[in-house]
Amino acid sequence: HVVWLGDTNSRLHWPGKLGGMPLAQAKQKVQERCYGELLALDQLNLMRRDGMAFHDFEEHRICFLPSYKWHPDRNAFDMRSQKHVPAWTDRILFRSKTSPSMTTSQYSLHLGLKQSDHRLVFATFRE
Repeated sequence: HVVWLGDTNSRLHWPGKLGGMPLAQAKQKVQERCYGELLALDQLNLMRRDGMAFHDFEEHRICFLPSYKWHPDRNAFDMRSQKHVPAWTDRILFRSKTSPSMTTSQYSLHLGLKQSDHRLVFATFRE
C-alpha cells in the first residue's frame, strides 16, 4: 500500500478569475455545506480527473469542512480577502496493489488542533 498525505495547495478553480472562486460565493457555499459544488471546482480533483496527478490513487469521499483557511487558535474561517478562500488543501490519497484493496473507514477533519491556518485531516484504513 502507498499512502500519500500532505498539503497539496489546491484551491477552488474559477475560470478567468485569478485567486480562484470568488470569496463571497465560496463563503456562502461553505456556510450552506454545499461541499459537492465546491469540490467539483477543486484543483486536485480536476487534475486527477484529467490524468495530471496521482494516477491510480484513490481518495475517500470528502464530507468535512475545508482544511484551509482558518484563524489560528479559533474555530472560524479567515475570509478577509480573495487570498483567503477556504479550500481542501490538506489531503490523504492511497493506492493499493493488493486485491481486495484497502478501504478508508474514516476520513475527516480534526478541529481540536488550532495552531495553524490549516486543520489536521486524518484517515483510518482497513484491509
